[in-house]
Amino acid sequence: MLRTTALVNWRSHAPPNFSTQAVIRSLGPAVPDPGDLESFAFSVAGAPLTAADRNMWGVTFADDGDTYYATAASGPRSSLVRWSMSARTMTAIHDAPECPSLSPDETRVAYKKDVGDGVPDWRIAVLNLASGVETMLPEELSVDDQVA
Repeated sequence: MLRTTALVNWRSHAPPNFSTQAVIRSLGPAVPDPGDLESFAFSVAGAPLTAADRNMWGVTFADDGDTYYATAASGPRSSLVRWSMSARTMTAIHDAPECPSLSPDETRVAYKKDVGDGVPDWRIAVLNLASGVETMLPEELSVDDQVA
Protein backbone atom coordinates (compact mmCIF):
# COMPACT_ATOMS: atom_id res chain seq x y z
CA MET A 1 0.00 0.00 0.00
CA LEU A 2 1.08 3.54 -0.73
CA ARG A 3 -0.22 6.36 1.44
CA THR A 4 -0.15 10.07 0.75
CA THR A 5 -1.39 13.06 2.67
CA ALA A 6 -1.38 16.42 0.96
CA LEU A 7 -2.48 19.91 1.82
CA VAL A 8 -5.01 20.89 -0.82
CA ASN A 9 -6.35 24.29 -1.76
CA TRP A 10 -9.41 23.39 -3.81
CA ARG A 11 -11.49 22.64 -0.72
CA SER A 12 -12.87 25.41 1.43
CA HIS A 13 -13.09 24.42 5.07
CA ALA A 14 -13.66 26.26 8.31
CA PRO A 15 -10.88 26.54 10.92
CA PRO A 16 -8.23 25.19 11.36
CA ASN A 17 -7.93 26.93 7.97
CA PHE A 18 -6.37 24.08 6.05
CA SER A 19 -7.59 21.06 4.19
CA THR A 20 -5.93 17.73 3.61
CA GLN A 21 -6.49 14.78 1.34
CA ALA A 22 -5.31 11.39 2.62
CA VAL A 23 -5.28 8.66 0.00
CA ILE A 24 -4.21 5.02 0.11
CA ARG A 25 -3.37 3.24 -3.12
CA SER A 26 -2.88 -0.46 -3.71
CA LEU A 27 0.43 -1.51 -5.24
CA GLY A 28 -0.84 -4.90 -6.38
CA PRO A 29 -3.64 -6.04 -8.68
CA ALA A 30 -5.09 -8.49 -6.14
CA VAL A 31 -5.66 -5.81 -3.49
CA PRO A 32 -8.57 -3.36 -3.82
CA ASP A 33 -7.63 0.32 -4.05
CA PRO A 34 -9.03 2.03 -0.91
CA GLY A 35 -8.79 5.58 -2.28
CA ASP A 36 -9.62 8.77 -0.38
CA LEU A 37 -10.09 8.20 3.36
CA GLU A 38 -12.89 10.76 3.48
CA SER A 39 -15.05 8.26 1.58
CA PHE A 40 -15.04 5.89 4.59
CA ALA A 41 -17.88 5.86 7.13
CA PHE A 42 -16.66 7.77 10.21
CA SER A 43 -18.07 7.71 13.74
CA VAL A 44 -17.25 9.60 16.94
CA ALA A 45 -18.72 8.33 20.22
CA GLY A 46 -20.99 6.02 18.23
CA ALA A 47 -22.50 8.78 16.08
CA PRO A 48 -21.76 9.22 12.36
CA LEU A 49 -19.64 12.28 11.49
CA THR A 50 -20.40 13.56 8.01
CA ALA A 51 -19.30 17.21 8.37
CA ALA A 52 -17.90 18.78 5.20
CA ASP A 53 -14.81 20.03 7.05
CA ARG A 54 -13.47 16.53 7.90
CA ASN A 55 -9.71 16.19 7.45
CA MET A 56 -7.59 13.04 7.78
CA TRP A 57 -3.80 12.86 7.95
CA GLY A 58 -0.84 11.12 9.61
CA VAL A 59 -1.64 7.56 8.52
CA THR A 60 0.16 4.63 10.20
CA PHE A 61 -0.32 0.97 9.23
CA ALA A 62 -0.69 -2.29 11.19
CA ASP A 63 0.89 -5.45 9.77
CA ASP A 64 -2.47 -7.17 9.17
CA GLY A 65 -3.07 -5.02 6.06
CA ASP A 66 -6.54 -4.10 7.30
CA THR A 67 -6.03 -1.91 10.39
CA TYR A 68 -4.76 1.65 10.14
CA TYR A 69 -4.59 4.64 12.47
CA ALA A 70 -4.69 8.34 11.57
CA THR A 71 -5.64 11.79 12.76
CA ALA A 72 -9.15 12.94 11.89
CA ALA A 73 -10.40 16.44 12.58
CA SER A 74 -13.61 18.38 12.20
CA GLY A 75 -13.76 21.97 13.36
CA PRO A 76 -11.50 22.45 16.38
CA ARG A 77 -11.64 18.79 17.45
CA SER A 78 -9.09 16.16 16.44
CA SER A 79 -9.21 12.45 17.19
CA LEU A 80 -7.08 9.37 16.82
CA VAL A 81 -9.05 7.04 14.57
CA ARG A 82 -8.75 3.33 13.88
CA TRP A 83 -10.10 2.14 10.61
CA SER A 84 -10.74 -1.09 8.86
CA MET A 85 -10.05 -1.23 5.14
CA SER A 86 -12.29 -4.28 4.66
CA ALA A 87 -15.27 -2.70 6.45
CA ARG A 88 -14.46 0.82 5.11
CA THR A 89 -15.12 2.30 8.56
CA MET A 90 -13.24 4.70 10.83
CA THR A 91 -13.88 5.01 14.56
CA ALA A 92 -12.52 7.68 16.90
CA ILE A 93 -10.68 5.98 19.78
CA HIS A 94 -8.99 8.92 21.58
CA ASP A 95 -9.37 12.71 21.66
CA ALA A 96 -6.79 15.34 20.69
CA PRO A 97 -3.78 13.46 19.26
CA GLU A 98 -2.24 14.27 15.89
CA CYS A 99 0.24 12.51 13.58
CA PRO A 100 0.18 9.00 15.12
CA SER A 101 2.84 6.31 14.73
CA LEU A 102 2.11 2.69 15.61
CA SER A 103 4.75 0.90 17.72
CA PRO A 104 6.56 -2.06 16.08
CA ASP A 105 4.74 -4.50 18.40
CA GLU A 106 1.41 -2.75 17.57
CA THR A 107 0.45 -2.32 21.23
CA ARG A 108 0.91 1.46 21.45
CA VAL A 109 0.50 4.58 19.35
CA ALA A 110 2.77 7.61 19.83
CA TYR A 111 1.57 11.04 18.70
CA LYS A 112 1.94 14.74 19.26
CA LYS A 113 -0.62 16.47 21.46
CA ASP A 114 -1.24 20.19 21.93
CA VAL A 115 -1.09 20.94 25.66
CA GLY A 116 -0.91 24.71 25.19
CA ASP A 117 -3.50 27.14 26.44
CA GLY A 118 -4.23 29.22 23.34
CA VAL A 119 -0.64 28.97 22.03
CA PRO A 120 0.36 25.64 20.45
CA ASP A 121 2.66 23.62 22.71
CA TRP A 122 3.16 20.15 21.21
CA ARG A 123 4.22 17.26 23.46
CA ILE A 124 4.73 13.60 22.65
CA ALA A 125 2.31 11.13 24.24
CA VAL A 126 1.90 7.36 23.96
CA LEU A 127 -1.45 5.55 24.08
CA ASN A 128 -1.63 1.94 25.25
CA LEU A 129 -4.18 0.45 22.84
CA ALA A 130 -5.28 -2.34 25.20
CA SER A 131 -5.82 -0.23 28.32
CA GLY A 132 -6.53 3.18 26.77
CA VAL A 133 -4.01 4.76 29.16
CA GLU A 134 -2.16 7.78 27.78
CA THR A 135 1.37 8.55 29.00
CA MET A 136 2.89 11.97 28.37
CA LEU A 137 6.64 11.80 27.76
CA PRO A 138 8.76 14.04 30.04
CA GLU A 139 10.28 16.15 27.22
CA GLU A 140 9.27 19.78 27.76
CA LEU A 141 10.31 21.17 24.37
CA SER A 142 7.50 21.62 21.85
CA VAL A 143 7.74 18.97 19.11
CA ASP A 144 5.53 19.67 16.07
CA ASP A 145 6.24 16.55 14.02
CA GLN A 146 5.20 12.93 13.52
CA VAL A 147 7.00 10.47 15.79
CA ALA A 148 9.20 8.11 13.77
